[in-house]
Amino acid sequence: MKSLVVVKLIIALTGGTPHIESFSILQEESGSEIKVETKAEIDASSFVKSLETALTNSVNGSTASGEPELPAWLTATEDRAESDGDHSFLVITIPQPDVAACEEELKEKLPAEVHAFIDTNILRHIEANTVPFLTNDYIKKEILSLNPDRTFTKTLARPGGEMFQIYRQLTIPSSEVKRLVEYERSVVAGERSVKVGVGAASVIGVVGGLSALLGLMARREKSKGLA
Repeated sequence: MKSLVVVKLIIALTGGTPHIESFSILQEESGSEIKVETKAEIDASSFVKSLETALTNSVNGSTASGEPELPAWLTATEDRAESDGDHSFLVITIPQPDVAACEEELKEKLPAEVHAFIDTNILRHIEANTVPFLTNDYIKKEILSLNPDRTFTKTLARPGGEMFQIYRQLTIPSSEVKRLVEYERSVVAGERSVKVGVGAASVIGVVGGLSALLGLMARREKSKGLA
């Protein structure tokens, strides 16, 4: 929220000695006023420091009252907090001129963001788009339905007007993390079994070929001996 701060200062010169008649700081939007009156002689540097302190306190108080307080879950998720096996992360829209546009963007990007997070932080040997049960309906039911209230709309002050961003916390529960990891293990184990089977078949084929060759050579030697 913008706040106009007005400073009124009266310095009088009496007999060559400067002193302050009065000065006041008025915030027009809130109507609050800080007023100081004195007739003591002034030291220029001390007075400037005092005035700077008063202005700083006034402006900071106005800014703090105008900015919405960030929810605790938002600040706690900035570093991708993990607890009890759950994985939580933020999805943030780009600045938009209206909230409806942010909501539409968020709706479209959520499934893709879930896939990207799973690829980066959960799966190691396969990709999320190869998991058959990880459909958009599954994501909506098992992930997006959790903590629906953890959505925060941020207002951004821009020279051309206000812009908006939506912050949405998503949580992949430990039960779904476990299911994904177990599926990946089964795929990897199956691939290894296939490789072992192919390798064994190749060895058997080579051994069989050598046995046949040795048999043929033995028969030839036997024939030569009889001749």
